[in-house]
Parts: sequence; C-alpha cells; structure tokens
Amino acid sequence: RDWSSDVCSSDLSALDEESEAALYEGLAEHLPTTTIVSIGHRSTLNAYHQRRIEMKKGADGVFTPADAQKANA
Repeated sequence: RDWSSDVCSSDLSALDEESEAALYEGLAEHLPTTTIVSIGHRSTLNAYHQRRIEMKKGADGVFTPADAQKANA
C-alpha cells in the first residue's frame, strides 16, 4: 500500500469561489483515489468532501474531533 501524501499549505481562503471550485474539481479529476483534507471555515468546502469533522470543546476545555453532519446533506 502506498501511503504517500501531498500537502498543499497555502492560504486557500484567499481564493474566490470560482478558483476554489476549479482547484477541488481538478484534484478530484487528477487524484481520484487521494484523500483530501481541508481545514477551513467556508461552507462552500462542504460540496467537495464526503465527511466533515468538527473540533468540539469539552467541559474540561480540551478539544476533540467529532463527526458532523454535512450542511448540504
């Protein structure tokens, strides 16, 4: 199994929605078996992902990951 990965570390929030769409559509077309992980605040990201995870703050102040329902599901 090949566990190689690529990381795109840039300020993608600076992209307009048209450029964001072109980027994610290009990734899906050219890397169909690659898992894409996005960290962001834009609701437009929902369209390009099958799963959404939110960091939830517990009573102890510690944040833990929790599955979240997609907004457009």
